[in-house]
Amino acid sequence: MLDTDGFCSGLRPSKVHILLETYRLERESKKELNKYLNYLKNNNLKEYHNFIEYKRLVEKKTPNLKEIYYECLDGKKDVNFDLFLLL
Repeated sequence: MLDTDGFCSGLRPSKVHILLETYRLERESKKELNKYLNYLKNNNLKEYHNFIEYKRLVEKKTPNLKEIYYECLDGKKDVNFDLFLLL
């Protein structure tokens, strides 16, 4: 099951959502990515650090995860969301 702790309360995005948003922003604009990451840090530092740890672990498990997501954005393939699981 995906780590969707943010969706339980409906008030904040999950770590998966944040990760996909950072990938999308990184591809579009480093400036916008930095603004988004600063926003996350300033609003909930503990959650931000949890996200960074999640990102590190999921990218260690699937090193080319960002490229896989970019292929999805380009319409070349679907994303297997099992790649985002931490087992």
